[in-house]
Amino acid sequence: MYNTMIATTGASLVRNLQRDETFKDITDYKEIAKKLNSLDLEGRRRSCAEINSIENIIDKGYLEDRKNLYFFISDTQMGEKIGMILKEYFKISSKYGFENVEINTVKKLTDTNSEDFKRYGLRNLVKDIARINQKHYANMIINATGGYKAQIAFALAIGQGMNIPVYYMFERFPTVIQMPPLPLSFDSTLYANYSKIFQLLEDIPLLPYEKNFDYDENGDLLPKQKEFLKKYISEDEIDLFQSYLLKGNVKSLYEQLDEKLKPLFDIERIDKEKIISLNAMGQAFVESATFYFNREKEITLKQRKNTNIILESSKKEGHSLEMILKNNVEKILNKVDFIERARVVKFSDKNKNGGFRVKVLGDELNLILNSNEGITHFNIETTARNNVELQKAKIILEDYLNKNWK
Repeated sequence: MYNTMIATTGASLVRNLQRDETFKDITDYKEIAKKLNSLDLEGRRRSCAEINSIENIIDKGYLEDRKNLYFFISDTQMGEKIGMILKEYFKISSKYGFENVEINTVKKLTDTNSEDFKRYGLRNLVKDIARINQKHYANMIINATGGYKAQIAFALAIGQGMNIPVYYMFERFPTVIQMPPLPLSFDSTLYANYSKIFQLLEDIPLLPYEKNFDYDENGDLLPKQKEFLKKYISEDEIDLFQSYLLKGNVKSLYEQLDEKLKPLFDIERIDKEKIISLNAMGQAFVESATFYFNREKEITLKQRKNTNIILESSKKEGHSLEMILKNNVEKILNKVDFIERARVVKFSDKNKNGGFRVKVLGDELNLILNSNEGITHFNIETTARNNVELQKAKIILEDYLNKNWK
């Protein structure tokens, strides 16, 4: 049953209010919302595309219950103002009100910086839709009427990848329409076979494309390379990049891609350096992959033969033992029945307040556990027999650790 809506928003409401004499001297959000609520249908239709389309969706029965309404606003003062007015309107409306109305600011979705808009804003839009869909799976629709025109394509892409109906009201149409699906299909094997570059650029938004990287005996980047990376990414992102142990350059990963996947990345010059990033359509592909492997029941993993996992450390990383014992790591991992072996490959005594990260590296999982005692990196052998099963193992382990690792 559909009871939740994401509605993107634009600037037409503020512009229309500025032209309307009856709203000229009203600045309080609640007063504006009350005034809008008192208008007849035609008055509301002229004032606000978002109100018009949402009310039409409700009237048509596309939303069976009105529990949650999320307004996606731009990262601007005008976006905030519009969000506050619309939130208040749909809280007080007797006929069209929702139980819960929230404002979601899409970070860096702004028309004042075209690079931020393209590189971060549209990707954040996709991420935010995916995050809210996790909470309301199978109960959510998207109303993509308001906002930047570019949003409709990405709302459609993520909607199709996650089975979310997408509605749109064209300016001259009297009613909303459900947008037809794009001529695309998600290929789980394609994602699984090339997941390394997707994971890498999901974790680290920008990376030098042609720069060669190498590591010392401890698995740390050489000092000059760290300094070079600081121009583009943060210290935490450098630590994360090191965990991938990427030897050579990102270009080599990109050139190995199936040709169908290459349009999901952007390559551009920043300060004379070629930079690669995942674009918004690529982000939609990643979120669709996560959704697929979360929901797909037919991908199963064999149970390990031994009762317990084999946990291996080394003298070189001996300090990790305190962290492993204090946090019951072996006991926690033992409960994941497809894990066969966990090897400590790196330890840092940096203090971190919990958290973890799982990624696929080659034919194993790489697990990073953060704790007060330090950060421990494990390579995890599983019963997975192919790349698709390995992706499923990653998703299951992430879900388990979300509940069992602080």
